[in-house]
Amino acid sequence: MNYWLFSIPLLSAFAGWVTIRIAIWLIFHPLHPKKLLGLQWHGAFPAHREKIVKEAGVFAASLFDPAEFKQQISQSAGFDEMRPLIEEHMDHFLKHKLQEQMPMIAMFIGDKTIAQLKTIFIQEIELLFPEVIGKFAGSMGERQNITELISKKIDAVPTEKIEGAFSAHFASAAKKAGLLGMIIGSIIGLIQLLIILLL
Repeated sequence: MNYWLFSIPLLSAFAGWVTIRIAIWLIFHPLHPKKLLGLQWHGAFPAHREKIVKEAGVFAASLFDPAEFKQQISQSAGFDEMRPLIEEHMDHFLKHKLQEQMPMIAMFIGDKTIAQLKTIFIQEIELLFPEVIGKFAGSMGERQNITELISKKIDAVPTEKIEGAFSAHFASAAKKAGLLGMIIGSIIGLIQLLIILLL
């Protein structure tokens, strides 16, 4: 009996593991098209990167509801968050800018008058805030194609970085896939050995 025949399951297991590892490698490699044995080889992701990026942009944009965004940003809570900044700028304007631009008028404005003017201005700005932000949100949606914007952001990420993230998060799954390839390969090898022995 040729005992080398019993190496068939081992070789088949190794072949199964290598096949899975090559399949995983081919997801990102080669980065650029290369010809080998008369065939053109190109990583699945690099080859379809443009389509994948576009589809990702469409999906991400579908999660963005301009009407909902407009409603949320137009709420008074948004103004409350911005109030300290607006008051700070208003103080600077009334106490410094106004004096520089119109010194004659500024001469008649004291701290009490400044406080009253600031209160009036803040009240008016608070009333106008939802309308201004709402118009801004609407015009932003008209000026920019959200899908295109998101797609460009995703497309700017290098393939190597995406591959690194993939490897980091799916290393365990890749090992399990390789192990499964070994098991399937060894089973096929055992079936082949059994057939040879029976014949």
